[in-house]
Amino acid sequence: MRFYKTVFLLVINFSVYAQQNFGIKIDVGSSYLSTKVFQTGNPQTTTTQAFYFMPSFQGGIFYNLYFGKKSLFGAEILFNQINGKEHSNTPEINFNGTGNISVDFSRHISYLSIPIYYGYNFGKLNVNLGLQTSLLLYSTMQSNAKDTYNGAISTYQEKSKVPVKQADFGARINLFYPLSNKFSMDLTYYCGLINTYKYPQFGDTYRAQQITLGLRYTFLTVKKKDIK
Repeated sequence: MRFYKTVFLLVINFSVYAQQNFGIKIDVGSSYLSTKVFQTGNPQTTTTQAFYFMPSFQGGIFYNLYFGKKSLFGAEILFNQINGKEHSNTPEINFNGTGNISVDFSRHISYLSIPIYYGYNFGKLNVNLGLQTSLLLYSTMQSNAKDTYNGAISTYQEKSKVPVKQADFGARINLFYPLSNKFSMDLTYYCGLINTYKYPQFGDTYRAQQITLGLRYTFLTVKKKDIK
């Protein structure tokens, strides 16, 4: 019990004597959602896929705790929008004829993201590395399909939820550079490390990537106090 009390007091004292920044940030950019599907092994019915970056954004609050002259620990709470686009083609070959099914998928996933990171200053530029946990808020998916079979063409559309798990987890690198006492330029890259597909028993995988650029605004700075 005495050990935990000592650690608690050290953390409190450290927070009191270190500089702390509180602020908001908003970034815009693009995201990429790869959704590799299960393949049968038959080259005549193998689905080919192409993935595309789509507009994306994130925004929320941040907290930085500085220690020493160059290092910091930080955390953020963000609303994070991940979007992705896919075009797939699957040949149809059987005894009755041949054809092809092409589908365009548009996927949109909203997360509450919580990155935690360590940063180091190189001059004015801060480079920080960390891990990000994201909790699913909402998702939508629209698919537009075109089926061409023996010369006949049929189309259909469908709207549904994206079949992803309730959480995502990945690595994150962030750079920010001060433009003034209040504003900093912000650049972030995120790469998902886990398969977020909800039904992975067939080997399908969903993974997200995102890169954004924006601004940080520091609305409160608690200056470091002198230790006497």
